[in-house]
Parts: sequence; structure tokens; C-alpha cells
Amino acid sequence: MKDNGVKMFESYEKGIKYIDELIDFLGSRDIYAESRSHVEDDYLLSYEYFENYTKNPSTLQDDRGRSAFIGLYELYNWIWSVKDCVEFEKLSEHLKLLVQCSPNINSYTSMYLDPKVTVKTEKRVQDDKSNKFVEAILGMFAVKIGTNVDLDDPMKSSGGENPDIIFDFRGNRISFACKTPRGESIETLIANFKSAAEQIERADCDYGFIVINAMNITNHKQINTVFDDPNVPLDIIVRDVDSKYYQIAKTSEIEEDDVDKIDEVKNIFTGKKTRLAVVTLIHSATRIRSVHGNLLTSLKTMNVSNFDTENDLPENDLILLNLLNEFIHGRL
Repeated sequence: MKDNGVKMFESYEKGIKYIDELIDFLGSRDIYAESRSHVEDDYLLSYEYFENYTKNPSTLQDDRGRSAFIGLYELYNWIWSVKDCVEFEKLSEHLKLLVQCSPNINSYTSMYLDPKVTVKTEKRVQDDKSNKFVEAILGMFAVKIGTNVDLDDPMKSSGGENPDIIFDFRGNRISFACKTPRGESIETLIANFKSAAEQIERADCDYGFIVINAMNITNHKQINTVFDDPNVPLDIIVRDVDSKYYQIAKTSEIEEDDVDKIDEVKNIFTGKKTRLAVVTLIHSATRIRSVHGNLLTSLKTMNVSNFDTENDLPENDLILLNLLNEFIHGRL
């Protein structure tokens, strides 16, 4: 399952207005961006990007401002779609976390850009929290379509013991175990798969899905330019992630003499609860050339890799994953 999501702004004025509404909404719940926090920086960068674009739409703008603008705009869309849901308050701890981390899953987290650079302790803590952002998105989705939602506290984590989201849907207790790999090697990806599967097997649920956030394995720099066709940059980042990730889905691509690695991949799915369908979320941003100037464009896709080559996904799984796809793309 793969859905290419491309979203362009009809109006930058509307986009900046929505970002203001988002900040006001968080403030109405006593959630404020602290001085020099990621959200404050992103807010200021978004305004700088907007003002520069207004002055000269054809000028190539700062990449950080582009990511900040699209990140806050997407966050607005997700929060606005669930703010009136019955169990919305269960997201409060995740919303508080957002003022301490970067809501940009369309770029690398800072600590991963250059592992040779020494980072301050507080910066490392913030970047670890940035990885929790995708959990907040999946939590919003659970609140939107499920009941009896149980979210792992993002500030007082279970230490990797539990899946991040558990909820009731169509008579089943379902879990999502979210992972943000810190590297792109096969060993790192397999380790993340294995850890997520172990969480699902321990959980009080009927079954669950491994969810991979491709934030740190997406080569965002490859699309840091202007394109004529939005499908071109989307294909670039999807192929890039595919080349790093899907080789573990096809054990035939692993060296034949590496039997231990093949067994390790197969053993991930020997439990009774872990679905063989792995969800991968890919999100980035670029610019598209148009008669109105270079339009900021969000690129999103959700890939579902079925490791069971002999059977299709059950109907309930397809219904759930199609709904998740609709939510990710702002259509639910």
C-alpha cells in the first residue's frame, strides 16, 4: 500500500493565519513556547519565511524556514481535526511536549546531522523528545477513530516496555509501536523492528503494528531545490527510503551466506500479536515552480510493507490502515 501525498498552499496568508491560531490554541491550554524553544524558533522562522516570500516569491528561501512553516501548518491541521474529540484531553502531555521539541518530521533531528559534533546535554534531551512527535500524530489518530485510548506518557516513558498507543477499534484492542531509527544501516533497522515487536507481544492488546518514522533516514537534502512537478521530489525521497529500508523486507536481497541475518529478520514476526504489515511514514517538504512563484509543498506518503507474501491483509487491517492514511494526509 502506497499513497503519494502532495499538498501545496493556495495562500501563504492563510497558512500564517492558521499557525497563529495554533499558537493561540496551545496558549489557551496554558501550553506556551518557552524562550528559545523549538516551537518559538519555528514560529519566528515561519514569519521570516512568510515575509521574505511576500517580498519576492521567486527567491530561494532559507531551508529551515521552509521546514518550520510546513511543520507548524501540518501540526495545525492534525490538531484541528481532533480538538473536539471526546478523548482529546488524553493528548495533553504530548501537546506540552511539543513546546520543547521540533514538530518537523520533514527534516533530520539536529543531533543526527553530524555524529562527530559534541552536543550539549539539554540539546540531546530535546532531540530525543523530538522523536516522540510521530507518537503524538498516531495518538491523535487513535483519539479520532478509536475509543478507550491509552497513550504511553511521553515524559515518563515506560522505558521501552510498552507500545506507544493502544486503543479499541471495531471490537479489537490494537497497538502501535513507533520507532524512529537513528541510523540507516540494516542492523539498526532490524533492531528497531525487533524492539517494536517485543513491545507489542508484551502489551495487553489483540494485535499491533510496527510503525517506522523515516525522519532520520530520508535524504531531505536531495529535494532542497525547486521542481516543476511535485511527483518528482516525492519519488526521489520514496526511492531513497526504499533503498535503505525495504531490503530487509526481501530476505533474498541479503547475502546468501548471511544466514544469521535472514533468521533474525524472520524471527521478528514469530509472535502471535505482531502484524506482518509494517507501516512506514515518510514526510518532507520542497518547493514547486508555478506562475505564482515558488510554492512551498508538503510531501507525505505512508507505505505498508506486508511481510506475508502468501496472504493479503485482513479486511479490518485494511480498513484501519486506510483510515490512518487518510488522517496522515489530512483527509479524515
